[in-house]
Amino acid sequence: SDVYKRQVQTSEAPPPVVRWREFRLPGLHKLGGVSSRLAALTGPDTTMYADAPVVLLDLRSGRHAVVREHAVGWKERFGVLGLKCSDSWVVWEELRGDERESPLECEWKLYAARVDAEKLAVGEPVLVAESITSIEGRPMFVVMGDEVFWMTNSAPNAKQEGTVRGARIKAKKLPDGAVRTVIESRRNFASMSESEGMLLVCELASKESSAETLLVVDPATGAIRRSLDLGNGEAEVSHLPKIHGDRAAWTVMPDSESSVTRLLVAAFSGDPAILEEGGADPVFVGPYLLYESLSAKRRPSSQGVEVRQRIRGYDPDTGEVFTLLESDADADGAWQLWMWSGYEPQRFVLTRKSLQGDASTIVRVGELGG
Repeated sequence: SDVYKRQVQTSEAPPPVVRWREFRLPGLHKLGGVSSRLAALTGPDTTMYADAPVVLLDLRSGRHAVVREHAVGWKERFGVLGLKCSDSWVVWEELRGDERESPLECEWKLYAARVDAEKLAVGEPVLVAESITSIEGRPMFVVMGDEVFWMTNSAPNAKQEGTVRGARIKAKKLPDGAVRTVIESRRNFASMSESEGMLLVCELASKESSAETLLVVDPATGAIRRSLDLGNGEAEVSHLPKIHGDRAAWTVMPDSESSVTRLLVAAFSGDPAILEEGGADPVFVGPYLLYESLSAKRRPSSQGVEVRQRIRGYDPDTGEVFTLLESDADADGAWQLWMWSGYEPQRFVLTRKSLQGDASTIVRVGELGG
């Protein structure tokens, strides 16, 4: 749309002072959840059906431990996929089946286990929810304190007549609270995340359109506190939209042929504008919006293209942009901001997989203000 042609006017500035802590885990891990004290990761797959151990990392001391070797149902060919955590609970999804081969015949289960942060251990898993993908699609979920929220979509299909319910977000107080429905819609939800105690839900305009509206939902009542038309039309929204105060940020893939994202910002009361071509994974931290940025530069002679990867920042109050980190993505690997992060007043978390020597995963925690 026309509003997507607007460009934010910016000027380069030196970066703010950041104090860094860095931890290295042997093996290639995927960061799933972050709480005030812990990070939850899945380790390298250990079975042929994508089962992976669950690892907890203490972000204060750097201690880490495998807290579950396998999925609860690993002998029945369930694998651990996504996971999230609070300081009190780790929550993970287990899946059986092949989504590509038989998308309507997969089974999923959502488990939670209480965390002992001092011992870096978890208790016995609690089954939170379960379904099959012909009834409810795989869940997108978050955990806030002692409550877990999960989003599912239900659509017509030949396998399950009469199960069409559109989209639902349910919640359960751990360990044994009753399941309640927070919000439901006849339309599908594209994504759900959380920030500052609110659920951020993207609702699709229709089954035929990729246009999305961002809903800020009160998790206690299901009330929609505010909404924003992302104006994406047929451009796919990639990554999770973020909000802080009156501001929102999100990325789109401008067209189906493109592999380069476009980072957009808007006030809830205003029109979107492009902050940076190639920007992705926005995270609001303190007064800034931090994001990833890729740029390609041709090397001398026939040495190909060097892809530079940066962690950038933007100050909406001054219009200044800055670079916190920069590296050769091909040689050093790419830093990734934790894309599920809600607003944080000071802290942010980066990860990078290193293939130099022994494969390892680096978790870097930044604190604004040094």
